[in-house]
Amino acid sequence: MFVLVLLPIMASARSEQFYNTLVNGIYYKFNTDDLTACVSYKSLFIGYYAEDPDWVEFERIYNDYSGDVVIPEEVTYDNITYTVTSIDRYAFWQRFIFPNWGGSGCIDMTSVTIPSSVKSIDYGTFRKCSGLIYVVLPQYLESLNENVFDGCDGLTDIYCYSETVPSAYENSFYNPENIILHVPEESIEAYRTTEPWDKFKDYVPLTKSDIEATEKCSKPTITLVDGKITFNCETPGVTYHWMMSSPSGTSGSSSIIQPITLKVYATKSGYQNSDVTTYKFPAVNGDVDANGVVNVADHVKLSEIIMNQ
Repeated sequence: MFVLVLLPIMASARSEQFYNTLVNGIYYKFNTDDLTACVSYKSLFIGYYAEDPDWVEFERIYNDYSGDVVIPEEVTYDNITYTVTSIDRYAFWQRFIFPNWGGSGCIDMTSVTIPSSVKSIDYGTFRKCSGLIYVVLPQYLESLNENVFDGCDGLTDIYCYSETVPSAYENSFYNPENIILHVPEESIEAYRTTEPWDKFKDYVPLTKSDIEATEKCSKPTITLVDGKITFNCETPGVTYHWMMSSPSGTSGSSSIIQPITLKVYATKSGYQNSDVTTYKFPAVNGDVDANGVVNVADHVKLSEIIMNQ
């Protein structure tokens, strides 16, 4: 028999626990023994369930990350400096743990840059973060757990700086056939021939100056004049990477008039990627091929129409 015991929020010292500490907008768990930090989440303890003889606790995870998230290599808390070496399970996903209750990811987060000090990324870290367009994985990454990018259907590019191919599961990535993988030029063949890294859409080489770059491309601007979209960037000679989406994603929807979102970032050899710029069209007839649904084919045609005017 399943028994649920709810504890009043103010009933005891254990009824509300914030396990993780917020520093400069990011939650961490600190290990004072080896002075390492793990990127984690804000967690509110709610109670226990008695199905398990050990009375395993369940909790609700809160995350509200948005925009471009840059995780630092070191973080100082209470006058102690810690090295960030890992990212916890569900660190960027809003959900209940009870167990297997669903939720949503940080859909307003557009990019994540992870420092070279991080060696492991745990289960479901970016699950359902559908707003992500690119992620930078670190130079000394050793492992990716399962479902790290599950549901990240807006992800177009992954930049992995590790010369040694990190271990990963078949389901660590979501639809890799739609994602371009950028890796060190000397390691492209290793990634192409190592599962599950061999499933990506394309492979682009990164030079040493790309990986060690300290200067960042300026954030591009998007202008709409007379129905034509133009990208501009203060950094000269950049390449623009962009994608379009609607609330229905690519699965189709019965709603024909929808807001369309355009996201773009800039890259240049020897520079760090720019932050992501987002432009929202308030109401667009997305059913370009007039078949009664809005799907990926409409997005492709709409993109061609807008970008080639």
